[in-house]
Amino acid sequence: FALSPQRRMMALAAEHHQAGRLREADQLCRQVLQNDPAHVDALRMLGLVAASSGDLDDAEHLLRQALAAAPDHAPALFELGRVLRELERPDDAIAVYRDLLALEPDNPKAHFQLASALAPAARNDEAAAAYRRCLALAPKHAGAWLGLGHLLKTVGQQDEGIAAYRRCIALEPEFGEAYYSLANLKT
Repeated sequence: FALSPQRRMMALAAEHHQAGRLREADQLCRQVLQNDPAHVDALRMLGLVAASSGDLDDAEHLLRQALAAAPDHAPALFELGRVLRELERPDDAIAVYRDLLALEPDNPKAHFQLASALAPAARNDEAAAAYRRCLALAPKHAGAWLGLGHLLKTVGQQDEGIAAYRRCIALEPEFGEAYYSLANLKT
């Protein structure tokens, strides 16, 4: 940090953001951007702050600015996909997650997020493949087991859905949504 004051400021901004001190995080990022208007991490952090504040349109704009400066910045792509999902633009989110996977094909979280965007768009086969790829890379990803269970239940593969819910519960015994989903099958 002594060699790079910007790094110190960004680390402090991340601490502020995580603690919910959004104004402080915003101020530090803007200070960094005064010296370096294309500082990708500062733009990304401002996007996170905007999203945390509920300003999803501004968050999208800031994240796209970060990606204009560094198109292969995986964390910015990840966050942009999340913001687009919250903006209820699934096709845009899917495209962003596919871009992320082109950069990081073995990223289980990216496969999970892609599946989570595909499933509500009723692209069931693609969603199932993305959940399964996530689980091939990270077999203990409880959220992917839950999502796969939901998807399998939706397409009428109840026994497979039950097995996925049970796997989720075995991995995280206090995952309430898995119990609810299993009970909701009314078998």
